[in-house]
Amino acid sequence: MSGFGQALGFGIVSAALIALSAVAMSMQFGVTKHANFAHGELLTISAFTMVLMQKVTQNLFLDAAVGICVSAALAWVINKTILQPFRRVVKRLIIMLIVTASVSQIVQSLLAVGFGTNYVVLSVPSETGRHIGPFVWTTIDVIIIVLAILVVALLHILLHYTSFGKAQRAVADDVDLARIVGINSGAVISRTWLLTGAVAGLAGSALAVTIGTFSNLLGFTFLLVTFAAVIVGGVGKMYGAVVGSLIVGIVTEVSGYYLSSGYKQVIALGVLIVVLLVRPNGFFATFVADTKA
Repeated sequence: MSGFGQALGFGIVSAALIALSAVAMSMQFGVTKHANFAHGELLTISAFTMVLMQKVTQNLFLDAAVGICVSAALAWVINKTILQPFRRVVKRLIIMLIVTASVSQIVQSLLAVGFGTNYVVLSVPSETGRHIGPFVWTTIDVIIIVLAILVVALLHILLHYTSFGKAQRAVADDVDLARIVGINSGAVISRTWLLTGAVAGLAGSALAVTIGTFSNLLGFTFLLVTFAAVIVGGVGKMYGAVVGSLIVGIVTEVSGYYLSSGYKQVIALGVLIVVLLVRPNGFFATFVADTKA
């Protein structure tokens, strides 16, 4: 198999990982209309929960399930105790960015106090890749790809065929009009954060299993490619986030084959800049955020 084909296969796996994170971020932004710079810490907390759980059980699926629950709970708590009070008194986007960035630093610091700043190790069974079509993937790679597809499909069903999904889309379109027609926007936003945290937790668990060793900056370093995918696809657009993830994931891995792998994040930024020059709002965006400072 050619080196290009292997890089393309790695790119698809990377795209699946990015998509899990980007879809969660895009869904949250679509409803709340502000970015969350603490999004990466939702991934990190899930990964570190898995490390703690391995002291009790060696079942990766159970460890990941607990990590997802903890991440969902953290997202809900952050919204309920910090972001919700701010949204009541301030509408400026820049304030919410500062608040979420502060939350990010606080969570990172707490993890550093509890675990230190050195890398921790998640025990993952060693695997050898096998040919699946034109690609060479491990079982974990295949599971991650299937999970990404399944999550997007389930979210599509949730958004279009459930009462919560319809309420969520109504709040995303116009929160004031949604209130007028009797939708409890506060409850919708809280549940959205809970769902966002769960999907982000899944992304964190998958990322932790993939790399095996990580620090308290795991999610923070992954935040760049997540933002790149979300912006390339169109901020607040779930399906755009999937396409953006495919573009960023494949381009970074294929370019990493021809260049040093250390340039992957630089390539991701390059893709973001090029797309913004051609399509400032991303490929699928129709929403233009209020950037009033």
